[in-house]
Amino acid sequence: MTTQELPPSEIWPEIRSMVKLATLFYQEGYSQREIAELTGFSRSKVSRLLKKARQHDIVHVEVVNPLPFQTENERFLEQTFNLREAIVVPRNTDNEAGIIQTLGSVAASYLTQLLHDNMILALSHGTTIRAFVDGIKHLNVEPNQLTIVPLVGGLTKASPEVHTNFLARELANALGGTHLEMYAPQLADSTNNRDTFMSDSSIEYVLAKARAADILITGIGEISETSRLIELCSFTRTDMQQLDKGGAVGEIGSNFYNQEGQACCQAYNNRVVGLSLDEVKKAPLVIGVAGGESKVEALHAILKGEVLDVLITDDGVAKAIYDRHNS
Repeated sequence: MTTQELPPSEIWPEIRSMVKLATLFYQEGYSQREIAELTGFSRSKVSRLLKKARQHDIVHVEVVNPLPFQTENERFLEQTFNLREAIVVPRNTDNEAGIIQTLGSVAASYLTQLLHDNMILALSHGTTIRAFVDGIKHLNVEPNQLTIVPLVGGLTKASPEVHTNFLARELANALGGTHLEMYAPQLADSTNNRDTFMSDSSIEYVLAKARAADILITGIGEISETSRLIELCSFTRTDMQQLDKGGAVGEIGSNFYNQEGQACCQAYNNRVVGLSLDEVKKAPLVIGVAGGESKVEALHAILKGEVLDVLITDDGVAKAIYDRHNS
């Protein structure tokens, strides 16, 4: 560097201080408190000079991610949809079962970081939540004093392994906690029947626990002729046409919502024996786990409704949501 390229001499002392502090902090591992004691500067001045050192390119910070998570996609989702956290995993296969298994495993590992005694966990149903519970089983989790509750009725015509009651029991066994079961359908035949179920003291007790849950874990259902709703709720083609006419693009706990993530098709939602979409949204931490091309529209909508606090999905979905949001 020639004399002409040097900064003005009057700011040399400050630059020297920035270099010295940056060396102590970034290279030698001193804390800001230790640097303040060593140099006689106040801690606020140490902090200010370290920040200034980065602004003036004296310090270059490089973050190396050794994992395959898609950090840029995660930050887009977090900032655009006001998420506490987004976890975007690579879609290494076009096989839906493989994607679901990966998402369930990642969700299981994520949840174990949040657990502590006396928590209440509420969970929904479906194959993705099944994969999440299986993921928990493969981890060595210390027993916790937890209570696991379903957020929606657990009796359907589908395979029992994806019912909320079965999954609540399996998760409680894996975590060493206790669980409650809801002996009611997730979707009653009529509003009157739903009201009868909801007035039952045992169901009222379970739902009160679900409303008090510290963490709510849910899959996201899409609305299509191939969705599991047909199996779970014995929906007819007429039902699917009514949902389409009402603007439904997705569901959480059998609560249907539109493209803006707002509840719709109330004739069906009013038959749900479980938490409403508004009650789901009020939970302190709502974790949504879903992936695959069929879930893009449903996920984009629920993100716009700001129902979720955490989203765990695959990079194909994240890219598709980015494209949709910026089109």
